[in-house]
Order: sequence, then structure tokens, then C-alpha cells
Amino acid sequence: MKVLVRTLSVLIVLACAYIWVNILLSPVDMGAQLGLTADTPLGLGSIRADAGGIFFITMVLTSLGLINKGNHWFGAAATVMLGAAIGRITGVIVEGYNEAAIMPLGAELVLVAILFAAYKKA
Repeated sequence: MKVLVRTLSVLIVLACAYIWVNILLSPVDMGAQLGLTADTPLGLGSIRADAGGIFFITMVLTSLGLINKGNHWFGAAATVMLGAAIGRITGVIVEGYNEAAIMPLGAELVLVAILFAAYKKA
């Protein structure tokens, strides 16, 4: 189980790195995929900073957990993703059900589960 969780953690690092780099280099395209639009430099910067920041910090914390074999790093990464999931759940409660939000919410909850498992197994 420990090997599976660590392997999945490596995949999380790679996926977050891929998304983060794409957000930095193509914020308009990645923003559109995430349902964000930016018509101004401030909007583009916000996509890079806020959306990119979530993936960057998740990548760094998960990497530190893999390198240092410290479970607290995985717990911190799980908390970041949990914050994103709470934001999506809040959106569903406030704005109502939106089918487009279900896939990203599911992905965030899966990441939380994997990172929490890594936290418990590290």
C-alpha cells in the first residue's frame, strides 16, 4: 500500500507541475479550461498567481513529502486541495448544482484522499 500511495504521489507531482507550467505560459488557454476568463493584465496575473499557486504549492509540498519522507508535508498538500474542494462545494451550495463543477470537484477529492493516505502511510 505504501508503494502505491508513493507512486500516486509522484503522479500528483507530475500532474501539478504540468498544469502549473501551462498556467504560467498560457494563462488564457488554461484559464478557459478552468472556467476562468481574463480580459486584463490583472486577470491574467490572477490566473497565474491564484490558480497557478494552488498547483505549485501542492507540487512542492508533495515533493517534499516524497523527498523527506515526512508525512506532515502530505498533510499540508491535502489541506491545500481540501481548501479548493471546499470552495467548489460552496459554489454548488450558493449558485446551485453545476455539472461542469463535478469533474474538478471529484479530481480534488481524489487528490485529497491520495494525499491523506500518503499522510497516514509516510
